[in-house]
This record gives sequence, C-alpha cells and structure tokens, in this order.
Amino acid sequence: MTERHLSQERRRRALAVILLAILFCISGPLLALDWSVPSGALDHKMVTLSHITPERARELLTKLKLGTANRMPGTNSLLITGEAGTLRKALVILALVDAPQQYDVARLGQANSASTLPTSDRIADAVGGITIGTFARPPVGIEKVKVLIDVHDGAVVAVAPVFQLQDIKLAAELGPEVLKQRKEGTRHAQASVAASTPQVTDMAPPSAVKTVAQADKTPTQQALASQAVIQPVPAAAPEPAPVSSASSLGQAEGETVDSNELAGLATAGAPPQDVAPELQTNPKPVASEPVTLQPGQVVPPELQPIPTPEKEAESKTLKAESPTPVRAAVDASSYEPAAFPNGDQEIKLTLPERLPVIQLLDLVGKYLNLSYVYDPTKVTGEVTLKLNGNLQGSMKVKDLYLLLESVLQFKDLVMTRHNGNVVQIVPKTDVMTIDPQIVTPESRVVEAG
Repeated sequence: MTERHLSQERRRRALAVILLAILFCISGPLLALDWSVPSGALDHKMVTLSHITPERARELLTKLKLGTANRMPGTNSLLITGEAGTLRKALVILALVDAPQQYDVARLGQANSASTLPTSDRIADAVGGITIGTFARPPVGIEKVKVLIDVHDGAVVAVAPVFQLQDIKLAAELGPEVLKQRKEGTRHAQASVAASTPQVTDMAPPSAVKTVAQADKTPTQQALASQAVIQPVPAAAPEPAPVSSASSLGQAEGETVDSNELAGLATAGAPPQDVAPELQTNPKPVASEPVTLQPGQVVPPELQPIPTPEKEAESKTLKAESPTPVRAAVDASSYEPAAFPNGDQEIKLTLPERLPVIQLLDLVGKYLNLSYVYDPTKVTGEVTLKLNGNLQGSMKVKDLYLLLESVLQFKDLVMTRHNGNVVQIVPKTDVMTIDPQIVTPESRVVEAG
C-alpha cells in the first residue's frame, strides 16, 4: 500500500511539472507583447501642402486606397487617418506628388506579374530624365523627375507626372527597347526636318519673282500692259476733245511711244509728227472710274493709245496669267478638323492652374501621335485651361486637337505638317519661312497639323 501511494504521488508531481513547462512556453510570447498599444489601432497625421490642392491630394490617396483624408477648414492641409503602415505609405505619396509637376496614378499589371516586368533601372533608362523609387525607398534627388513604382493592393502601380506616365506604361508593356526605338525614329524625323528647313527659307517667295519680272519691263511696256487690261466705259454723249497744239501733241506722244519705234519711223521716212492728226481725228473717251496703278507704272493723263490686235492679244495673255483672287471671307463652318482613329475616345484630364504651352504640346502629341519641331525660345508662355469651369474632367481626343488649335491661335503661333506625323510650330510672323501647304476654301478636310 505504501509503495502504491508513493508511485501515485510521483505521477502527480511529474504531470504538474509537464503542465508548468507547457504553460511557460505558451506564455512567453504573450508576455513579450506590448499591451499598451491595441492591435489594429488607427493613427493620424497632419500634412500641409505647398503645390497641389487638398482636393487633388485626397483624390490620389483615394485611388490608391491609402487611409482617409479630410481637409482642415480654412487651411491648405489634410488630416490623414489610417493604420501605421498605411499612414507611412500615404506620407510617401504626398511628399512625391506635392510638386510643380502634375502627378497621376497608373496601373502597370497584377502583383503576380511584377517579376516579369522590366527593372526600374531599365525603365528609367528608356524613359530618360527620371529616377524611380518604392514605398520602402522613396526616390530622392533634384536633378531628375521622381517616380514611384511598387506593388500595392494586389497590383503594380506607378505614380509619376502625367507627361511621363505614357512612356512608363509603354516601357512596362512593350519593353524598354521598343520605347527607345520609337524615340530614335522621332529624333531622326525631327533632324531631317530641321536639315531641310534652311533650303526652303533660301527660296524667294512668289511675290519677289513677280516683282523682278515687272522691273525688267520698260516704263512704256508697263503702261501699255496696264492700259490694255483697263476697259474704258463709253460716255453717253461724248464731246470732241479740244485740239491740242502740235508741240503738246508731240510731247505727249513722245511719252507713250518707245524711242526704238521713233527711230524706225525716221528711217522709213515717216516723221513721228504724222501720228498726231490720226489721234486728233479719232478721240477716245477717258474712263470715268479711277484707275488703280501698280508701283512703277506711268500712264499719260489725257491720251489713251489706240487698241491694236497685238495689244489685245497681250491683254488676253495678262488676264490668263493673273491669278484668280482668293475669296477674302470663308465661312467658318466650311472647316472640318482632321479625323483621328481614336477621335471619339474619351480621356480624363487633370490640369494644373498654369500649364506651359510646351507641356500641352507633349500631352496632345502623345494622344494624337504627333511629333513637333519648334524653337523653345519662341514657343513659350503659359495658359490656364478649364474643362467646363473645372481643372479636371473628361473630353474626346478630337476635341483635344481643337483645344490645341485655340491655344496656338491665342499665343500667335501656327503649326504646319511637314512630313509624315512631324509638325512644325512657329510664330505667325515666321510662317512663310517653313514652306506651308496652302489650303484653298474648297478643301473641306484639313490634315492634322
């Protein structure tokens, strides 16, 4: 009995030791926890913005689903509320987008495809002028544009300026090499246009050629040509012109008859004064309407030459060579903008309060596949664009082209398509130096640019 009692007592002690050991192992991690901070507790942070509005910052945080943002009344600050990890990411995003550039968010793919995407270094090298960071290592530096690419909420997201997002998406979807090839093609096209432009500017304009041709004519030939074009209006009751003296007739005839013709008449034995009686017996009425003369033309004030078959033929030739006058006023409704394959596509835009004209050209060129050649010292300035009174909204791609036309007209700039999709932009005063393509009012469709 005594042995049995001792064995049971030993068993109880052994079980007690085992239970204590189990409890010690379980209670170790529990004792290590900080029970002063409850699990999943929310924190908040006040952020003051310098370049963007609180509404725009809240919109970007909402796209990324990073906490809750509320604007503080009467200030340019946001109160960010969220868990510690979410709050840290939100602060990184706000520090990035609070810049003079207009930032936006783009989705590059699913989180499981992150390993197949090009590395950040390759994307930065293909796009050029950017530095890429992550939530853990935000981008730093002032010489390049800052971009963030990281996995978030089950997707690979990119936060970058609007004008670099398109190139970043192309580099991620098609590969950095494809983006480089496209940029090289555009650069070669711009170089070819820049090389061909001086040859065009060396050519004399058509008006200068016409002026030289008129200067080669003698004053008598110019007077006869202008008189042959003018059709005199006969008077209702012409009165005989008063007979002038021989000296005055001889002087007037000497002004209208070429010296070579006088020499030929003298050689044939016919004195030049014999022409005067013929003019006296056949007076011609003078046109009642005023005559418009070109510079360098001289017309006798009283006498008009007798029309001859040679002069009539010359008059017809001049009328045939004279260009048809272009209508001064063209109905505005006759203009039709160029058709684009994606013209009806709607795009969402978020514009800054002051948009440089060069950045607007970049935005339109990316959607319409246009390449530009311009002098950055002449194409300058900023504009303020509002979509239905707001800085953000949606519009069609074809309306984006009309918006560009309005801005260029407002800034006294013109654009003309030179070759392929290359467009030259110059001030209105320099438009004749780029060999523009003249479009008549009968041309209903105008090519883009």
